[in-house]
Amino acid sequence: MVDDWHYQGKQPFYWLAYQSLRSVNAMYPEQKRLIWTYDEAQSLASLKMPTAREFFGEELGHLVTGKYPNGINKTEVMSRCYRTPHPIIIAAHALGMGWLRPGGMLTGMKYKEEWENLGYKVEGNLIPGKKIIIKRPKDNSLNSLPSLWKDPLIQFNICGSRNQEINLLFRNIKHDLRYDGLRPSQEILVIVLGNFFEATHLQKNIANFFIRQGIDIFIPGTKDCNILVNDSQENSNQFWCAGGVTISRIYQAKGQEADQVYLVGLDQIAEDESNLFLRNQLFIALTRSRGWVNLSGIGNYPFYQEIKNVLETGDSFSITFSDPLQREIIGTDSGELLQSYSLGRRNFEQASLENAQLEGVNLNDINLIGANLSSANLQYTNLNNAKLIAANLKDADLTGASLIKTKLMGANLQNANLTNADLRGANLSNADLTGTIVDKSQLENVIFE
Repeated sequence: MVDDWHYQGKQPFYWLAYQSLRSVNAMYPEQKRLIWTYDEAQSLASLKMPTAREFFGEELGHLVTGKYPNGINKTEVMSRCYRTPHPIIIAAHALGMGWLRPGGMLTGMKYKEEWENLGYKVEGNLIPGKKIIIKRPKDNSLNSLPSLWKDPLIQFNICGSRNQEINLLFRNIKHDLRYDGLRPSQEILVIVLGNFFEATHLQKNIANFFIRQGIDIFIPGTKDCNILVNDSQENSNQFWCAGGVTISRIYQAKGQEADQVYLVGLDQIAEDESNLFLRNQLFIALTRSRGWVNLSGIGNYPFYQEIKNVLETGDSFSITFSDPLQREIIGTDSGELLQSYSLGRRNFEQASLENAQLEGVNLNDINLIGANLSSANLQYTNLNNAKLIAANLKDADLTGASLIKTKLMGANLQNANLTNADLRGANLSNADLTGTIVDKSQLENVIFE
């Protein structure tokens, strides 16, 4: 995702990939066999959450949102985690978003549906300043290790000096190799946190110490074990080397995983804990683990207490909800619509918003011609001057909605609830009102041609 580089309103790389594909249906040439996957929480370079329309433009954004005519979702959200154990994925989200941060959350979701898509249940109303409870059901974390291993899966150590931290790391890995039977490559991974220069310096210090102590290491991208400087690009994508413990910076570790993951240099994040880029490093590093995690840092920082609080809390968090300060995570079609609307977009023709949770939001002047809003929650929503021509609003709840001068010609309003909706000046010509819950007095100023 490139924030400021667009071609005709599209992301160039993704547009190029789309253009390279053949059409699968002559009647709908825009439909191609495109599988688009992304993890909205794992950005190390941008705080901007991409939307389908940003990738493919206004005309083709619908290709990866909504449903196909046979009811199959175009987008599937993976709410279950298969790799990372239950306590670790929770800690990763809690620390990455700042759930227990004294100054409030830095990022998160504004709607329950989006929390559920991430694998969490939320009790309470998502209103800034109000208490909510966030809980992750164990069914959404399918790694079986927590049921087999009774000791904590996450260890956190505060060291008095960098030398002490490196010594502790060495002793732990020596124990892994000698007594726990872990292989150095692909089963043990060391990730060095922090900005480039600090992380590179610490990475080399750890590597030198391990080599002197007789443990082979591997720096990603080098030719072989125990080489500290990458003087060619021949092996730039190599991450593991047989017999060596990989010591990696976070950018190189994305997409990798290991049984035992060691995160060192935590103080680099603690020094600037409000920096979401650095918190994202911690989130990504924690989720490299498919078994155990060991965190370590030096110094004395308030962030360390936040970590301890997260580890002691378990899988149910009582927090004070606040609007995300730096970034909102979007995980639903309705969330994407609201984000795009806030950026000034109004054209959402043919949008698929079945069962959408849009209660109490402002959608004044929106274009939803032909949109599917069946069973949507639109209670107290502002739809003044909206275009809902031929829209499907069957079974939608429009209680208390403001529909002043809204164009609803040919709309399907079967069994929709319009109790106390303001319909002054609304155009309901040819609309299907079979079973609609509406008082006759509400229709006195409605247009029926």
